[in-house]
Amino acid sequence: MLVMVTAMKTAKETTATAATTSTMSSVPSSGGWVNEWGFEYRFNDGNWETWFEDIPTGKGIYTASGGTIAMAVTHLHGSEVNREWADLYPEWWSNLKLDVNKWYSKVELRSAIVSALSSMPADYAKAALAEADAILNDEFVSLTGTYFVCEDVLSLTLDGFTQVFAKL
Repeated sequence: MLVMVTAMKTAKETTATAATTSTMSSVPSSGGWVNEWGFEYRFNDGNWETWFEDIPTGKGIYTASGGTIAMAVTHLHGSEVNREWADLYPEWWSNLKLDVNKWYSKVELRSAIVSALSSMPADYAKAALAEADAILNDEFVSLTGTYFVCEDVLSLTLDGFTQVFAKL
């Protein structure tokens, strides 16, 4: 998921090759889209998932109409959290034991982190939990932006950055 949020927040602005005058009233109700870095969005009737290098990263809900899209992250995937966070917290990460085949809500992840930190010294655990809470707050976000679809090209602008995706 860090990959998803980082890509959304730090991707270089890209110019769409399709004409912006050809828009649709909503993001396709189902289908996958991939950008030049291999980052995928999979939309399905108000739900979305993100994948990177064939690994699920995040999922959530969206509404889209008239070129405006609102998205909220509801879950992070255990495999992605393990991949992104293990190097950040080697002192206690082995205690976390996230299921690499499960989606985790913010509450579930925080509960697992609290449990993993329970065997650590109190001062360390308190500081590590504060840092983990900050990361969770950065990951479980709501974003609004704009989009347009022209043939097999989706241009998606979230948090001020535009990415172009090709239909899978």
